[in-house]
Amino acid sequence: MEPIQQSNDSLFFGKKAQDRQGAEPVGLIGHRGSSERYPENTMAAFEAARMEGADGVEVDVRRAKDGRFVAMHDASVDRTTDGNGLVSSLGWEEIQRLDAGGWKSPCFRGEPVPLLEQVLDAYQSLDLVLLLQCKDMAMADVGRVAAMIDARNMLLQCFLFAPTNIIGPMKAMKPELMVINDGTGHMLRPLVDRAIHENWNAVSTGFDQMEPDEVARARGHGLHVQCSFLTEGQYQERIPRLLAWGVNLLLGDNCAAMEAAVRSRGNSRS
Repeated sequence: MEPIQQSNDSLFFGKKAQDRQGAEPVGLIGHRGSSERYPENTMAAFEAARMEGADGVEVDVRRAKDGRFVAMHDASVDRTTDGNGLVSSLGWEEIQRLDAGGWKSPCFRGEPVPLLEQVLDAYQSLDLVLLLQCKDMAMADVGRVAAMIDARNMLLQCFLFAPTNIIGPMKAMKPELMVINDGTGHMLRPLVDRAIHENWNAVSTGFDQMEPDEVARARGHGLHVQCSFLTEGQYQERIPRLLAWGVNLLLGDNCAAMEAAVRSRGNSRS
């Protein structure tokens, strides 16, 4: 893998996105990895997304009882592991013994829950962007996540993907951080207003909230615009419209299907 380019945040998606033919680079982000076919938030899903050509992966991050950060979407481990209980009530010693793959398919049985630092270390300096969605975290814990990114010289390889009331203060405290809001139902105009005022790097909302004029305004101010998120049956119908509006980040469950939809519109890799 080629090292990620860090000279300009508008190019930080590196060679893969830049090599897609079209007016603008298009970044494809695996939602919890390539989660349509692999167990979400596992190294298997993240690596599958990378192999399918993703430019980045979204990683849900939660704080365990002992202060360690683990990759887990839900507040409890019940849905995606063979265990039960809240993440916040379990320590790493307990979480590391859970099977996070068998619920998806027997072929993934034994896939562990990864620590955040394991994910960071696996992809440090590789051409893969990490969107770290900080789930139900206090500001102090988000600051700890930011410090882990900084300690690995990954400030231009990672987004803090968090609520609007978190990312503004974090950006003010550390302007080098890459930040993007979470959520899918935000009206785009006030979101873009806030992003410009607070110097965010990107905005994210759902397909139904996309407004072409506001996408153009955001892009004109140097903001990335992400559609969160696309799933089975939506790629071929929605992606051409999103690209025509100027949306340049696509978050979805199947990276290969997103790549095929981009390619069919003429924005293919060289």
